[in-house]
Parts: sequence; C-alpha cells; structure tokens
Amino acid sequence: MRQAMSKAPSELFDTALLEDPYPLYARLRREMPVAENPRPSLITGDVLLSRYADVYATLRDHDSFSSDPQRSRDELGQNDPLLDLLRTDPPLHTKLRALISDAFTPKRVRDLEPRIRQVVDDLLDQASGPEIEVMSTIAVPLPIAVIAELLGIPVERQDDFRRWSDARVSTEIGHAERSAAMDEMFAFFRNATNERRSTPQDDVITTLVEGRLDDEPLSDGQLLSICVRLLVAGNETTRNLIGNMLNVLADRPDLWESLRADRSLVETAVDETLRYDTPVHVLVRYPVRDVDVAGVTIEQGTRVGVLFGSANRDSEEFTNPDEFRLDRELHRHTSFGVGIHYCLGAPLARTEAMHTLDALLDRYEHIGRGNKPAERQTAAATLHGFTQLPLHFS
Repeated sequence: MRQAMSKAPSELFDTALLEDPYPLYARLRREMPVAENPRPSLITGDVLLSRYADVYATLRDHDSFSSDPQRSRDELGQNDPLLDLLRTDPPLHTKLRALISDAFTPKRVRDLEPRIRQVVDDLLDQASGPEIEVMSTIAVPLPIAVIAELLGIPVERQDDFRRWSDARVSTEIGHAERSAAMDEMFAFFRNATNERRSTPQDDVITTLVEGRLDDEPLSDGQLLSICVRLLVAGNETTRNLIGNMLNVLADRPDLWESLRADRSLVETAVDETLRYDTPVHVLVRYPVRDVDVAGVTIEQGTRVGVLFGSANRDSEEFTNPDEFRLDRELHRHTSFGVGIHYCLGAPLARTEAMHTLDALLDRYEHIGRGNKPAERQTAAATLHGFTQLPLHFS
C-alpha cells in the first residue's frame, strides 16, 4: 500500500469481542474506514473495509476485486481440484452458477416448504420442557435436514455432516483433525457421486453429475468441492440466522407480541436479523490492480476483508442502525452479498428461518431467557452465532 493507514485495534476478532463487536465497528467506520488488519489471515484479509459504501462498492466491482485467490487457473478451471463458487470469477463463475441455480429456484424452494414446516414441527415436538436449547434442537438440525434433502443424502448422517462442516470452517482445531474430517467427507461424497452415475435420482448431486462445463463433465475434484461447499454453506449461515433471530426476540417481548399479532412481519424480522446481527461478518476479495478506496490506495494482490457486520450497522445507510426494528426498508443490506456473488441459497435460508419463527409463534405466547447462559461460537472468525442458546417458551 502506497499510503500509510491506521491499524485496527488489536482486540478485533478477539473471542471476548464476539458478544458485541458493533461499538468497535463504529469506531472503524468513524476513524479508519480502510484499516490494517491486526491479525491478517487468509479468511479475514490484510486490509479491512468497514463503511457500507465501500463494502457495497467493492462487492459490486467484480472487474477490480476478484473472488479468486489464485487468479492463475486456466480459463475454465478444469485443472482446479478445489473448484468453489465463492472463489471463482466470470466466465467460470457464471457457468457454475447456472449449473447449480436450478436447485435453488423460487419454485423449488416453494415445493420444499411443506417439507421444511414438517421438519420444524417434528423437531419442536421432540423438544422437552418449557426451556429449549434452540441451537441443538432446531437451528442446527433443520438446515442440515433441508440441504440433505436437496442433495439426496441420508439425514441420518447429520451428526457427521455437522462435524465435517464445523471442521471445514473452524480455526481452533489442528491440521490432523481437520484433514481427517475432510477425508471422511470427501469419501462420503465420492461414494454418493459414483452411485448417481449408475442410479440417477431427482436431487442436486445427480444434476451435478450430469452437468457440463463447455460440454465437458465435471471432474471428480470439482464435484466433490461443490458438494462440500453446498453442505457447509447450506447449514452454517442458516444455523446462525435462526439463533441470532431468537436471541434478539428473547429480550424483546414487544416484538414477539407484534409478530404474533401480524404474521406479515415475520419476513421483515428475518431480514432485520440479517442486517442487525449478520451471520457472516467478513469475506475476502483480491484487487487485480491498485485500487483507491476512501482516499487510500490498496495494492494489487492485497487480501481485502469486507466487513458485512459493520456495513449493516452504518448510520449513513440505515437510520438508528443499532435498533432492531420491524419498519425498515431492507433491500440493501449486504448479508447475502451483492451482484454476481449474491447468495444462491438466500431464498432457502429465509424460508427456513421464517417457518421456524412461524412455528414457534403458533405454539408459544412468550419467549425469554433460559436458566443457563448462552454461548457464542468461537471456532470461526468469519461467523457470528451461538453454540448454545437456552430459551424459555410458554
């Protein structure tokens, strides 16, 4: 970087800050909107952007900011064993997105709604007592069950799916443990894709096995990496969305009453949660040339962390951003990305969260804190959510 910039406070990304990082985000936006990361890494970047305008512009500017950390694969990526929709640029990204998008069309999501509601009701039927630990009871198993249904894999393996997914994103486990979990997951999906070749089914894995990139079938490595991405992305974000939403409502009985009285507000509650307590707080982009952001030059190749969690609390974009409100215009929050990388699974995640909230509103007049304390997840620096969230329903 040609110009000196301030270094963000050292406590950024501390586990102690996970409960409420938003005051520090406000300081970044106010004093150092382009800041050096005190803990540079592959997953959080070297430089951090915290203002909404800069985050939004960076996510939109696909010509200047690449999603591909390599930028050295051939045009079609046919030799890339770790093909990943989140880490590719056009034209490959466009082709991959077209291949996968059929699994997440509005019609397919609508067709899944009865099944989603059935899973929610079954999970709540199994909950015992007025105090429910909502993460293990519903926030974790629901999205795993739904993505398993889409992929066509047995939900009975959900404990393995969670373990593999957590290992994929965790920064707290050792290399050997992560490698072992990844080997298990790849072996599972290798068997599943081989089965679809001989016995096609009406599921996403069959779609991928039968799919083509420029008239060529996907390689085994490409198939495996896409399946892994769908499994991880299909449950981590939705898990945190549901937990974060119920965490807010547990302290706001007025909102619970409003939602019970007017179910048209349920969708707004989901989107306001995405803005107010964003499930994914940072992703990285890679400048392909020197780029000026807010008067600071960021050099080509620098890892740029875009802070979704900060952008969604920017008062320049959202009035009284630190308030959770059900009367907002929310079309421009950044939680699902912007532009060509807008999350394909966004409609599905919203639908799962809406059905969860609707089912709880049907059953319970009141929500509040449980007797045991909530516990924030600390394993993944990019994610914001809970490992335990005991709540009391009556």
